[in-house]
Amino acid sequence: MSQTLDIGQRLLLSVFAVAMVATGVLATAAAASADQDESLQVRISARRLDGGSVEFALQQRRDDGTWRVRQLPTRRFVVGDATPGRWLNSSPLPIAGMQMRASARRLDGGSVEFALQQRRDDGTWGTRRLPTRRFVAGDATPGRWLNSSPVTPAETTATTTGTRWTLLSAGDVLMDRTEPAGIDPFEGIEPPLASGDVAVVNVEMAITDRDTPTDKQFTFRAPSSAAQRIADAGIDVANLANNHAKDYGADALVDTIASLEDAGVVALGAGVNDVEAFRHRLLVIDESVTVAFVGVSRIVPWSFPAGPGSPGIASDAEPERVLESVRIAAGEADVVIAVVHWGIEVATCPSADQREYARILLDAGADAVIGHHPHVLQSIEFVDGKLVAFSLGNFVWHPRWGITGETGVLQLDFVGDRIAGWDFHPHLLDENGAPRPAEGGWRVDRLHDLIEGDCERHRGTSPFDIDHRESTSRSTAQAAAEMPHFSSQQFKDLLDSVMLSNLVRISDAPTITADEQIDARMRRIAEERGYRLQPVVASLDDLEVVEQELLQPEAARAYRALREAARQAGHSIVLNSGYRGFGLQRQLLFHRLEAPYTDEKTFRAFRVIAPPGYSRHQTGYAVDLATTRHGINQFKYSDAYAWLAADNFLQAKMHGFIPSYPAGVENQGPDPEPWEFVYVGTDQLLTSP
Repeated sequence: MSQTLDIGQRLLLSVFAVAMVATGVLATAAAASADQDESLQVRISARRLDGGSVEFALQQRRDDGTWRVRQLPTRRFVVGDATPGRWLNSSPLPIAGMQMRASARRLDGGSVEFALQQRRDDGTWGTRRLPTRRFVAGDATPGRWLNSSPVTPAETTATTTGTRWTLLSAGDVLMDRTEPAGIDPFEGIEPPLASGDVAVVNVEMAITDRDTPTDKQFTFRAPSSAAQRIADAGIDVANLANNHAKDYGADALVDTIASLEDAGVVALGAGVNDVEAFRHRLLVIDESVTVAFVGVSRIVPWSFPAGPGSPGIASDAEPERVLESVRIAAGEADVVIAVVHWGIEVATCPSADQREYARILLDAGADAVIGHHPHVLQSIEFVDGKLVAFSLGNFVWHPRWGITGETGVLQLDFVGDRIAGWDFHPHLLDENGAPRPAEGGWRVDRLHDLIEGDCERHRGTSPFDIDHRESTSRSTAQAAAEMPHFSSQQFKDLLDSVMLSNLVRISDAPTITADEQIDARMRRIAEERGYRLQPVVASLDDLEVVEQELLQPEAARAYRALREAARQAGHSIVLNSGYRGFGLQRQLLFHRLEAPYTDEKTFRAFRVIAPPGYSRHQTGYAVDLATTRHGINQFKYSDAYAWLAADNFLQAKMHGFIPSYPAGVENQGPDPEPWEFVYVGTDQLLTSP
């Protein structure tokens, strides 16, 4: 955008918040003016309010030349401190059988520019049309409605026949904290999920009163009362094809299914056996439109798949079976919705694997694919009448103040069996981890970037990135300018390539069990998970003692400086672990792994602990961090971690440290470990990756 925008115009940029057009869709212009119906005219009205915000409306001209009553979109207020420089849109309104919306942006001098958009027949939005009179001055009198010149919409050939209905969808729902506390996390959602004809979410927990978890790093459950609260929120379909539905075992999964179904909620993607798990489910809208749902998970713990006589989830380990479910559903229903648990955690861009799998599902007969698992929003793309929402993020979760707390409600508007359009209603998680409608600001701007497919600029963003660059101090801003931004993959590439002092490379891994065949099998499993042989300390005599741990001298000095910087910022960090030799690493592994050493048990253990020879702790440059109140497993929830991770791990990078296993990267060894950092030196971080 060539124009720059000042404070007075921030009026217009925030709550018109949903830039609703997927990547690449706005390339085609609207119908030519020769095809326009000159008898239909629409204009935009706007007024400034006390406090600096602006309210908008649309008006249609009557046949006698007068104007109808102003129609107020649900999303029509723009706060005074909205971010300048981008078009933002109202929610759509039906006018003369068409859907239209207003767009607005700030200009120099405090004025605001308006435009009108019309939804095409295929559900996408046409180019913005600029009325001749389209500006509201920055010093306009508050309370007075000002009108644009009229715009003649392009002719539409969209059919209005068929049942009009709406599907609302949201992402991951976890109620292990809200439900025991008696908190309704669905209160205040806009639009309410009950306002749609059908609503679907991903229920990322067991709903049971059983209290024995499976052998997993993270296990989630909520009491049985959660099922009724889900139903009361207006949710019709709860996807259970995910990596947490069976966290408390097979009996608890059966409890979950029964509780949901008894409350009137369809339990999708799981069952008492494989036939039930893969079964598509049908709902009928207004006795005229049949909608089928198919649920599947591509993130599957070892014991989770359903079997002929065992409860479990629908797993993509049987891809043809999933596609057959979609094909059968397409033969029985007017509309097919595929709900998929997939992707890479905290990856803002959909992976090539996600895109390919979405294409396969659409080719098999799905009309829309709704995804989750990455815990962040990813792009929503609408092409050729079909929609893919790659990830809808965390909808009800533990409190999140960064990118993993940015979420919303996806609205699909149908006419019969056709998607007539879509909308996205932004929300942010509050102090209870419950979604609340967003009111603008830079986090909402980032949210729009992600759903519009502008994900590269946010690639590698920390889940706890809550500090806006504009709010940093002069010294921090200067450091930020000197420190290049690293994506998660670039962090990993640097870790794989750097070679520091007092290290030697090893070509053969050390003994694990003393059984050569078992050791070879374990190393194969480790390398399949992405573990790499790590260098080892050349001289143990050179290591320094820090908080009863050993570190390389450079890492020790950097850690002490980091600890002091944290103290000055009001945070307390402690060193939980430093150098570990092969013997200690082997001892830690066998705390997790017991004979017989099956592939399944070995794989599970390697998710948490590296085998000897493959740990970065053997270099003396890796540190496990904690606080006086948070152990390593809770460190990521601490203010100290938020301080370290903000602004692409700026504070950590300023002291030469980077995350050891950055979120959003596949096949790097263990599951992400937010507590582990590796010293690589500031020189390595001043060079653009």
